[in-house]
Amino acid sequence: MRRDGGQALVVAVLLVAFAAVALAGLRGAQERILERARDQRAGEAAVEAAGAVVADALAATGEAVTVVNDPRVLARARTAADDLAAENGRSRTAGLRLVVVPAGIEVTLALGGQAHRAAVSLPGSRCCPR
Repeated sequence: MRRDGGQALVVAVLLVAFAAVALAGLRGAQERILERARDQRAGEAAVEAAGAVVADALAATGEAVTVVNDPRVLARARTAADDLAAENGRSRTAGLRLVVVPAGIEVTLALGGQAHRAAVSLPGSRCCPR
């Protein structure tokens, strides 16, 4: 009569080791996915904060070109975006741009390697063409 207990133990140890490696890989993937989601939310919040500064300036002047070319507006928008990114535990934003578009001003910035955009409509303009 042969004893197979040793072989079964080796197989069991290998299965447990495989499961441990799989769980570690899944945990790493989960962390990467959650980090990307946090970056996305922080970027959206930062670009919206910059957009709010631009909207206030646009409401005060009514001139999109004036707002886009005003370095004080750009500095305030950058500060608002960076402050909100910091509150969300993220690094500073990069590449803040204000561009005049037919319906208003487009605000663009980068955070965590992702570009984020917000649109500020001109007073009295329609939001979305139909």
